Amino acid sequence: MAKDMQNEKPSAPQKSAGRKAAGRKKKSVRMPINLFDVAVIVVLVVVAVIALGSTQLATLFGIGERAEPCTVEYMVMFADVDQDLALAVSDGSAVYGNSTGASMGEVITSPEVQAHRVVTYADGTSQMKDKPGSVDVIVTVRASAQYTEGVGYTVGDTVVRVGDNLSLRFPGYTGVGSCINISRTSD
Repeated sequence: MAKDMQNEKPSAPQKSAGRKAAGRKKKSVRMPINLFDVAVIVVLVVVAVIALGSTQLATLFGIGERAEPCTVEYMVMFADVDQDLALAVSDGSAVYGNSTGASMGEVITSPEVQAHRVVTYADGTSQMKDKPGSVDVIVTVRASAQYTEGVGYTVGDTVVRVGDNLSLRFPGYTGVGSCINISRTSD
């Protein structure tokens, strides 16, 4: 019987070794995601949220506040304008953004023209005096706008806020003025 066992060839281990080798060839390479990878992704998302800001991120994904269309009237004061150029702006004139070329509305009333006053110093005192040939022009414009919470009114491609400088172009005159008033009209 010992001879019989010596003559027998173990076949089972050879078959299983062959199956394992065949199984290894069929398996694809798998790259697991570990905790380090997840932490890097989370940090990148947090940095993106901080960099974009919550309102821009909300706009980017189309969530949150939406722009609503409206009509506004805004007043722009052009200071220290040559008196002859002030006459170039009139009621009904089209207004365009100087840098963008986008429509910024239409002048709705005749511009208000005031003498440009400057501070002068004489004998240790200061006085306000009119500057000859120079005026301040206040132009009132009506325009279609978009209102967005946290941003304000956007006319054309320009955000219009009180205190901001606006570079505007009229037929016959181009200048930079300061927005001194903005109000929403009843549509």
